[in-house]
Amino acid sequence: MAITRLLLTKVEAKVNEEEKLSGGSVSVSTNSRVGPVVFEEIGGQKVLSMKWGLDVEYAPSVGKIVVEGKVYISGDIDKVTVKNGNTTVLVPDEARQVHQAILRLPLIVAINLAREVALPLPMNFPTVEVEEKSASGKKAKSS
Repeated sequence: MAITRLLLTKVEAKVNEEEKLSGGSVSVSTNSRVGPVVFEEIGGQKVLSMKWGLDVEYAPSVGKIVVEGKVYISGDIDKVTVKNGNTTVLVPDEARQVHQAILRLPLIVAINLAREVALPLPMNFPTVEVEEKSASGKKAKSS
């Protein structure tokens, strides 16, 4: 299986200035979604496609970011899908690869949008804590 194309079809950032000016703490909820597997033929080659989306919501409602697109998968696509009732889904390992791919690009886009419209970032970045050693060799925590 190979992810051959990852397209953006919608990029949207909305800011609610009234809520934003009210101050206070803001919680951020970032969720991804993937649509059903669709079989397509492009240039005589059988491929899979799926619509995907990344939604960033804030509470209180200071704004919203939406990034949507479509992913195309080629290769031996019959080996990477299984029937689940009336729906075709990817086998777990391939589903994981697709989710990783569709989180990378949209998350970068969402971070850039959040910065442009002055909304909190859609994810927490790791923080680094530095400990200094004192002259006695014991660790002294700096704040």
